[in-house]
Formats: sequence, structure tokens, C-alpha cells
Amino acid sequence: MNMGGILGLMLLHSIIWLITGKCNLNCRYCYASRFRGLTELNTSECLRIIDEAGELEVDHISFTGGEPFLRKDIFDLFAEARNLGIYVTVVTNGSIMDEDKARRLSRLGVFVYLSVDGVRESHEEVRGEGSWRFVEKAVNLFKKFGVEFATVTALNKRNYVEVEKLLRFSVDSGASYHCFIPVMPFGRAGWQNVLDKKQVLEFFRILEDSLGRVDATVDLWCMPFAERFIGSPNNVYVNVCRGMGAIDISVNGDILLCDVLDVVLDNVKGKSLKEVWVKCENHELVKNILNPKLDEPCNLCPVKSKCLGGCYARSYAKYGDFNKPDPLCPAVTDNV
Repeated sequence: MNMGGILGLMLLHSIIWLITGKCNLNCRYCYASRFRGLTELNTSECLRIIDEAGELEVDHISFTGGEPFLRKDIFDLFAEARNLGIYVTVVTNGSIMDEDKARRLSRLGVFVYLSVDGVRESHEEVRGEGSWRFVEKAVNLFKKFGVEFATVTALNKRNYVEVEKLLRFSVDSGASYHCFIPVMPFGRAGWQNVLDKKQVLEFFRILEDSLGRVDATVDLWCMPFAERFIGSPNNVYVNVCRGMGAIDISVNGDILLCDVLDVVLDNVKGKSLKEVWVKCENHELVKNILNPKLDEPCNLCPVKSKCLGGCYARSYAKYGDFNKPDPLCPAVTDNV
């Protein structure tokens, strides 16, 4: 969960919403596979939450999953949010994109994040044989109907060296920018699938070199320490997951500390969004991640005030402690 500001006065800006656990692919490193089989919030419950988000002047709702387009009511949810002036994004594998969906996305002004987990061979190694054709079809439809989109890559031990090819594909496809996020050690993925610190540093080096040859814009997700290691971040934006005034809603209405962690703070069924938000912002775990008790090497780090120790979900998964430094950060030793 991305929360920030002064407790008690904090505004809710963004909702990260796991709208369904259903998916038509079985991706090798899917952290959301654990949501399959959960009972989804029904349409009326979802519309009620969206209306309450409008009342709270929420800026943004990100619909993710699972595969959001497997929900028959997904465009009703998009439309309700857009009618309230809420910026809507959706994460998709592109597998069931068609002309009707692309046309409606364009009309509603919904921004799409399209998963591209490497060039063709690497992508299909993760998402299944033949899955690359879904990417190509989706890109062509987005171009045809003027859908704004970005491409997203979950970095694994194979595809992290394909940065330049991925950036060129993104630019040639007409994507607004390209996002990179490390494979997270949850769901189907274990630590053996996660980049080690040397590979993270190598990724940063390759990224810098590639951006010298490819005119692209990059978003880095779940790597808040990146600014310490990237020398020229003019076209690289580092997203930080603490202090952003956001809430993570699971498939069944659970409010999660983070969408990769099964740490439940509350549930929005039968409660107003404002009620659960107030409870969450005053929860002891939330206070802890907003004000971590950092030790070496974090307490002397030049990006400490922004990074705040890095990804607390990875720290908790690795050490069982939210205050430990991010195990992916190259500045952290293995003797934490």
C-alpha cells in the first residue's frame, strides 16, 4: 500500500484494485496467482466503491488482476470512474483485446499497461507458447484506435539483458513509455527467480547505455533505490511505493498492506471507503512502513529520504521484518 503525508490529514489519491483473480494465462512468475478462486466483489459493490472514491476526490484507479477484461462488467466500472473525473488505468496481457474493446478504451480515455516480458522467445518462455501474437495484436489495435498505452516488463534472470530491444519495441509500437519491475518473490515466483544484486546493477548499466541510443522514457517500479545507481535519470522516473496516498483492494474486498503481501488491514465489504481508509492510515503496520527504523546502510544513504529502505514487501519476505533494507538494493550486503 502506498500511503503518505501526515497521519490523520492524508488524502486518498489512488486505488490499486485487483479486480479479478481470473486469468487465461499461467505465467511463470505471477504473484497474483494466489488470488485465483477468491469470490469477486459484484458489480454493485464495485460501483459503490467507485462512487465513494469520487466523493473522496480520488485521482486515479488502476484496475489489475488476473486479467481484468475477463470481467463482463469491466467497461461499466471504467465508465463510472471516468464519469466522476477519475483517471483510469488497466493492466492487461492483451490476449482478449479486440476492436470493440480498443474502440471503447479510446472513447473512455483509459490508459493501458500492456505486459511485454521480453522479446518473442523470452516473452513466450514466461507467458506460454504463442502468447507473443497477443502482444502484436494488442499493439496494432491500440495504434488503430488511438489508445494510449505503456509497455511493462517484469525483469527476470533472462530478459534483464534485453533492455535495448525492449525499448526499441516500445518506441516502435507507439507506447508512451516503458516500465520495468523486478519479478517479485510471491505467488508462483520464488527467490530463485528474482534478480540478484549484481544483475540489478548490470540492468542499471545496460539501461543507461541503451538510453544513449534509444530516445525512450522509462518508469522503474519497485526499485526505489535506483536513483543512487543511475547517473543520468532525466528520462527515467523512479516510482516510490511509500508515501503516495494509495490503497490496495484485493479481489474479495480485502485491504492489503501491499498487493504482493497477504497482510490484510481491513475489508471494504459493508464499510465505506472513507471508513477503511481512516482505519488503514492509523494502522500500526502502516505507521511502521511510513516511519521505518532504518539501520546501516540505509541510514547513511543519499537517497534515504525518498527510498525509505526500499521495498518493504521484499524485506518482510526475506527477513520477516519491515525495517530491514531491501534485499535487492546493490548497496545492501548479504549480512543483514
